[in-house]
Amino acid sequence: MKRPSQISRVPCATVSLQLVDGILAAAAAAGVADTARVAALRAGVLGRSVGVQLPGRVSEAAHLWLWETLAELTGSHQVGAQLARFAGPSAFGILGEATTHAVSLADAFEHVVRYVRLVHQGVTINVAVKGGYFSANYHWSSSHGRLSSGGAAAGMLWANANLALVPERAFGVRLRPVLAELACVAPSDEGGIIADIFGSDVKFGTADWSLMFERSAVLAVSRPAASSTLTYLKEYADRALSELPAIDDIVGLVAAEIRGRLAGRPPTVAESAKALGLSTRTLQRRLTTAGIGFGAVLDDVRRARAEALLADGELDLAEIAFELGYSEHSAFTRAANRWFDAPPSSKR
Repeated sequence: MKRPSQISRVPCATVSLQLVDGILAAAAAAGVADTARVAALRAGVLGRSVGVQLPGRVSEAAHLWLWETLAELTGSHQVGAQLARFAGPSAFGILGEATTHAVSLADAFEHVVRYVRLVHQGVTINVAVKGGYFSANYHWSSSHGRLSSGGAAAGMLWANANLALVPERAFGVRLRPVLAELACVAPSDEGGIIADIFGSDVKFGTADWSLMFERSAVLAVSRPAASSTLTYLKEYADRALSELPAIDDIVGLVAAEIRGRLAGRPPTVAESAKALGLSTRTLQRRLTTAGIGFGAVLDDVRRARAEALLADGELDLAEIAFELGYSEHSAFTRAANRWFDAPPSSKR
């Protein structure tokens, strides 16, 4: 629990109101929400963002509430991917414009990496070229909810679906990932939406959100020359980015460090601090400022991973216990009873 004196010192991520309007426009186009419902949802987002001081921004918590409501309306977090099919570049503001004016597909992805914070402060995207593949990794630093199901998963599916659709949106090229790793419970793929957007090789319940394309296919997509419009867009975006406060994502960094070394035995706070280049005392102090302890971050990571692995059904309970860093199956059972108010077998 944060003390009142702490709350003002903890930076809060914000989301572009233009993105919210884009999501609502997609919901209307998809038949998920009628005009009255759209108006009510927009009012709900604005009402939950009263304390946001940045113009044209809403709180991350309000954004998550919107996705939770949409997931409840449709009965599945698949709605994120469903609505992505109806999204246009305008939903992403200057990021969308810069992407659609990029000279090459590789440049388009680089624009997304550079300017994604203009859309959502709490998001980072990394691209890498290794061997014959071009990969894009999406990370949301939110501590508002688990990303494996519900509203958080719907929002992540929306974001990653739009990332997967960059080739089609920006260049009119149908190029799908050769592998998509989605760190959520597999939704029912009604209408084949997931397969249509993410390709034929999709893995759910993974540690991270990652899309992998054929490198040669990405590098082959380009336009003849850059336009003066792109120069203006980049200058405008860089100026807007310089005016946007940075977010200290210590919770996300610790969670990622834990996820990478969870199996067998989770890292200690001292080991995580060393991996992040911090002293143990400094890491603990920064987590305290963020209103959470190392043990709580570890517990959140374990719970999200457990939910995904149990839903996937490929591993037995002893194997899942090992993947979560428990040396004894009984310890995993006790944790599952605390998380889900039921034994782990009930989640299969």
